[in-house]
Amino acid sequence: MNAVIVVSTAVIVALTAAALLQFALTKSGSIDRNAMIGIKTSATLASDSAWKAGHVAAQPALMTAAVTGAAALVTVLVAWLLAPQAELALAVVSATGLVVMLGLFVRVAFSANHAARNAV
Repeated sequence: MNAVIVVSTAVIVALTAAALLQFALTKSGSIDRNAMIGIKTSATLASDSAWKAGHVAAQPALMTAAVTGAAALVTVLVAWLLAPQAELALAVVSATGLVVMLGLFVRVAFSANHAARNAV
């Protein structure tokens, strides 16, 4: 199997898991401002209220990223099951999924940063 397929699929798995974890922690209210996990921008780290506002504002984008990641993984799996020899097509599908996921994480950061700036 092509390295692009393996690496991009592994990164999609990691990003999907990260989006789900961040969503769940924020939804439950169990994530306080810290150095380990969370959406870290200068604005979200400015205060506890900015941290909370930024994370709450990022919730829709986080869920979109998680659902998109799951859909990308299913698409890669189905493509592999239907045409395991079509490595170029699989590479394109997995790389496209990765690019979309990265774009969604940029959206998460922008949403959180914008809300945090307005909260300070």
